[in-house]
Amino acid sequence: MLRSEASFREAADALDALHEEAVAGGTDDSKAAEPGVDSWETTNLLCVARVLVAAARRREETRGCHWREDRPDRDDARWRRHLVVRLTPGRTLDVRTTDTYDFPATVTA
Repeated sequence: MLRSEASFREAADALDALHEEAVAGGTDDSKAAEPGVDSWETTNLLCVARVLVAAARRREETRGCHWREDRPDRDDARWRRHLVVRLTPGRTLDVRTTDTYDFPATVTA
C-alpha cells in the first residue's frame, strides 16, 4: 500500500473516532468494557496505532520502508532525525522531531 497525507488523514480520523468512543465509554451501556487483560490490550493496541499513524503522518518524506507516494524522495537535510511521540495527560499525542540523528536525542518544539 502506498501512503499519502490523504490516507494518513483517513486513518487518523478513524482511530480518533475509536479513541473518542472508548473515552466516552462506548455507545451501548450493555457492551461497556470491563477492566481486564482484553480491554487493556485493546486500549494499548489503539494507542500504538494512533502513535504509528501520527509519526508516519509527521514524516513528510520517503525513508526506508516508509514510502509516501506524495513525497517519493528522501530528504536528509530536513528529516535525518528522530520522531518522539508523547502521550499527554489529556490523552492526546505530542509529536516532535529531534535536533539531530544522535541518540539519546534532544527534542525540539
